[in-house]
Amino acid sequence: MVGSDFLQLDPAGIARGNRADWLAASIRAAIVGGTLTPGSRLPPTRVLAAELGFSRGTVTETYRRLAEEALVVARVGADSTVETAVPSPSPAPNRGVH
Repeated sequence: MVGSDFLQLDPAGIARGNRADWLAASIRAAIVGGTLTPGSRLPPTRVLAAELGFSRGTVTETYRRLAEEALVVARVGADSTVETAVPSPSPAPNRGVH
């Protein structure tokens, strides 16, 4: 899987200021939904940026955000991968009926 084909991403209509948010949400959904499984390699930032028509900084920022959420392991000079233990969503608090 190389570039945007790995998720069939279509950035048409995404405003410049929303690109990192959109890309992070797209990759996050693929991870949480199981499309990208633990250990899956993400495209290099240069490749994905070129294919989407985004700046490399936008893709780098997206990978950084996902790393902060512990969804990916972002490595400079090496492949970024989906984290091996994807955190499950927190359960809703039990509010009990009064």
